[in-house]
Amino acid sequence: MRNEELLKRLTQAQGIAGYEKEVRELIEKEAAAYADDMITDAIGNLIVIKKGQGGPQSKRIMFAAHMDEIGFMVKKIEEDGRLRVCNVGNWAASAYNARVRFRNGVTGVFGCMGAIEDAHNDVGKLYIDIGAKSKEDALKYVKVGSVCGYYGEYVDLQNNLVCSKSLDDRIGCYQLLEALKECRKKWDAEVRSRRQSGFVPISALRWTSHRPTIIPAIWKAAIPWERALRSNTRIRR
Repeated sequence: MRNEELLKRLTQAQGIAGYEKEVRELIEKEAAAYADDMITDAIGNLIVIKKGQGGPQSKRIMFAAHMDEIGFMVKKIEEDGRLRVCNVGNWAASAYNARVRFRNGVTGVFGCMGAIEDAHNDVGKLYIDIGAKSKEDALKYVKVGSVCGYYGEYVDLQNNLVCSKSLDDRIGCYQLLEALKECRKKWDAEVRSRRQSGFVPISALRWTSHRPTIIPAIWKAAIPWERALRSNTRIRR
């Protein structure tokens, strides 16, 4: 069944790498009625365990999705109130002119210190404008070390396509939650959301030890709903 409201909530939640509490709590709430156990480890990974029937041929499989998203951290506040930032996670030149939101709800927009053609994917040449008139004014709303993430609505496109910020990350969380709801004691699966960047979650190194690991992900700006629902991570009875 198409549960679009859940995908909306997952993508609109803020979960910059290292600050994924909002996303983790949302997943915990959704998974609680279907999981046999849930654990949050020291670095913030959420481990949702669904026990199998056991037996000599039983296998433990890890399904992993990452709940974090790329973002930015304030490293300097200019005298005129502009915020200079560094990236948290991967970064792309598409940040120019994009809107961002800080954890306290303050919003801003990216600008460039010079011509955008000269930025060459260098976040150090960009700044965030929150509308502050001076450094003193900016300090009322943010400080050095404050983090922000992209601010973008969940949008329905033509031909049954959807687009949103954080869609590449949260679609994996969505797929695993839906798979968990379909699981009926025939699988032993552990669903983990990771906070770190890269292809192999740290939790995989600790928990799987040569066990199969499946990591759903997408790399497109928009995806069709049928692709979101038709996933290799779907667990069928």
